[in-house]
Amino acid sequence: MNDERDWRRGSLTTAQLEEQLAGVFSGNERSEWQRTEDTERERGRVGIMESEKLSGLRIYVADIPQDGERVEGEIEPEILDLADGEFIESGEPLIYKLDISVVSDELLVFGSVSVDLVMQCARCSAMFPITVSEPAYSYNQRVEKTLEYVDLTADMREAIILAFSSYPVCSADCKGLCIQCGANLNNGECNCKPPVDDRWDGLEGLG
Repeated sequence: MNDERDWRRGSLTTAQLEEQLAGVFSGNERSEWQRTEDTERERGRVGIMESEKLSGLRIYVADIPQDGERVEGEIEPEILDLADGEFIESGEPLIYKLDISVVSDELLVFGSVSVDLVMQCARCSAMFPITVSEPAYSYNQRVEKTLEYVDLTADMREAIILAFSSYPVCSADCKGLCIQCGANLNNGECNCKPPVDDRWDGLEGLG
């Protein structure tokens, strides 16, 4: 208490003040503070590790055999984030089958990627399952001395997006929707009558 009053009056020297502040984290108090800091730091490290696990496919250059290797696996749909909640639904993982090698300081990747999706038909608006694939997937990158790994996740995602059909249909003979009532004609004919084309009525009686 006296020390606090002395500090408020400014009567403590700088050396005395530093000595008192140093004592705040001495003994058990310092150990407890250090344990808390270490715990927080460890939590951060674990978070980074979890992020790395969710990164999809990483190719570590130093681990590639001299004669190359075959890599097969899956990437979970939540990592790819292909679903838009309206036109595309994704519940299946992306499947990749890749041949990987390093030739003359060049990382070469060839193979196939595919994923099962549920998309909206451009004709009838019904959702239907479809397999989107890129059977000739390829990737290459120069291998620098500082290059530790290459993450192919984003590139494979882009390959799948580029493989999307610009006009996806549930079947080649999809009948689409009635232009008048909007009924799905694949489920049966509606009661609408064909619209009357009266564009030439104004020419009747001329001549």
